[in-house]
Amino acid sequence: MAQPKLLSDFTEEQLISFFDRTNVLSSHILKGIGDDCAVLSVDGTDSCWLLTQDSVVEGKHFRFLQDKPFWVGWKSLARSISDIAAMSGIPKGALVSLGLPKDLEVAWINEVYDGIHLCAERYDCPVIGGDMSSSDTVFLSVTIIGQADQNKISYRSGAQAGDFLCVTGKLGGSIIEKHFKIEPRVNESIWLAENASVTSMIDLSDGIGKDLFHLAKASDAGFEIFFEKMPVSQEALRISSNDYLNAFEHTLYDGEDYELLFTLRGDESSIKIICRKFESEFDLKISVIGKTTDDKGEIKILKNNAVWKNLKQGGYEHFFR
Repeated sequence: MAQPKLLSDFTEEQLISFFDRTNVLSSHILKGIGDDCAVLSVDGTDSCWLLTQDSVVEGKHFRFLQDKPFWVGWKSLARSISDIAAMSGIPKGALVSLGLPKDLEVAWINEVYDGIHLCAERYDCPVIGGDMSSSDTVFLSVTIIGQADQNKISYRSGAQAGDFLCVTGKLGGSIIEKHFKIEPRVNESIWLAENASVTSMIDLSDGIGKDLFHLAKASDAGFEIFFEKMPVSQEALRISSNDYLNAFEHTLYDGEDYELLFTLRGDESSIKIICRKFESEFDLKISVIGKTTDDKGEIKILKNNAVWKNLKQGGYEHFFR
């Protein structure tokens, strides 16, 4: 008799596919499952609503005894706001649901709410509702409602051969601090949508080794990554004891950087101009780390202008195999 299959037997993408019922979508749903947000049209206008939901779970995303509750709260809201940013939208409001043990000290959850509300204030995304229930462990489930112009939404699909692959900021080593002190790139994404030819975009929540495959699948394309152009963070070097090859691996597979990974259309000259203007505007660098190819689903890493190796699919998994 065959053993029943467990959640740990599947990847997150496989599990999501079980719930994807595209045949039940109605005409006002422009995008359902398969991007950073669901997209709903507003009748008679170019405006649309963006909807995203994410959870922060004790033991999975934070350690109750070690991590500061303020940053647990900040993270719970900021990571969902980052999904809105990934589609060049503006966050408008949040619904926060909590699962809390009965013996939890009120002071702890009060500090969590300090983090939630400071993040809400920073990104003009007030908490407008939610829910609360008893639970054996602490979890926070956050839904963000955003708004965008239909004509300027950045989907994961749209990259074509010749487009430049770009990323904001520096990558790797987020476990040291960045995975809590998330800075959603809301204004940066809107600026790109208005000033550059963005053809696809995603936020780096699970690492390039996983998220770039999402772009490849959605765009039906492949990519080349330039080894020498990867923006390696000081944190990645630190946890690698300054071993650059090891630090490079961290830029590929560390989750929770929450930078923007996107493709731009244009020639080298125009892309350089966009990068300079962006850095001047935000004091944040765009690194051109590769190009889009016609090799569907194939992602190669080039070193010294030659193929070094294929990118192995990996990154953060919610259910360990």
